Formats: sequence, structure tokens, C-alpha cells
Amino acid sequence: MSFRRRIHIAAELVSSLTNTAYRLRSRIGLLTFGGNEVAYDVPFTKNGGVIVDAIRGLKVKGKTPLPLALKRAYEVCRAEDRRGNTPVTILITDGKGNSSINGDLRGEVSYYSSLLSKHSRVFVVLTSTDPYTPNLSGLIAESAGGQVIPIHGRGEDLVFRWKS
Repeated sequence: MSFRRRIHIAAELVSSLTNTAYRLRSRIGLLTFGGNEVAYDVPFTKNGGVIVDAIRGLKVKGKTPLPLALKRAYEVCRAEDRRGNTPVTILITDGKGNSSINGDLRGEVSYYSSLLSKHSRVFVVLTSTDPYTPNLSGLIAESAGGQVIPIHGRGEDLVFRWKS
């Protein structure tokens, strides 16, 4: 699935979640990752439009630093949890992490996913449609006690599954 298609699905999902979050008086935030960095683009807010705009403006950055992204998500969710909020992490990925912190990609993904699970429910939205390409989505979900939600085609299926 192309980067633009993943961005479109992410925007659809966030638009739906924003409406649900607004009704529940919840807040949502946005972390993005690519190249060698992770950015906390939008701190937790009730303004979902800001997040949708940020998602639509994303650019391809090359490498996929999944361990670094999971570590930063853990830090952000731990801080929210300490404030008395209950974070939910939705990781939208093709699962193809190719940039580690210390050279042990699978070990780092497992470790940070496990840490993240102590402060957040975790859903991995898998955008890869190639069953023969190895990906780390199952390892993330297993280590975090979370769930993998595969996307085939359009994002409406995910929105339906998220609400149910």
C-alpha cells in the first residue's frame, strides 16, 4: 500500500475517532516517525482537526524507526497515565521497521511494546497487504497485549471495527 494511501486511511480513522473522542470528552495526540526521528507533532488535544491536518501534511522520510517510535509513545502515554488519563495507542504501520536503536530490532520492538502496554491499550493498524513480507506488527501486538487490525483496501472497515 502506498504512503499516500496509508495517510488517507489514517486521516479517515482520525476523523472518525475525533468525533467519538469529542462525544466522550477525550483527548487525542499525534506522534509521527520516519527517517531517524520521532516527532510529537500534536500534544493531546480535543481539537481533532489539528491532527487530521497534520496527518495530511506528512511526507515520506525513509527509514522506519519502530523501536524509537514505541519508546516515545511509551514516554508520552506514561505521562498521560500519571495525569489520570487512560491513553490508547493506535500505531498505523506497514510493520517494516528497519532502524533500531542498539542493533537488536526485534528485541527493542518487544521491549518497548511491553513497556507501552503498562500505560496504554495498543492497536496496530497493519497497512501492508503482502502476506509474504515479514513485518513486526504481530510482535508489537503480542508484546503489548494488543491487537493487530489488518487493513485491506479502504479505511471504513477499520472505523467500523474500532467502534464495535
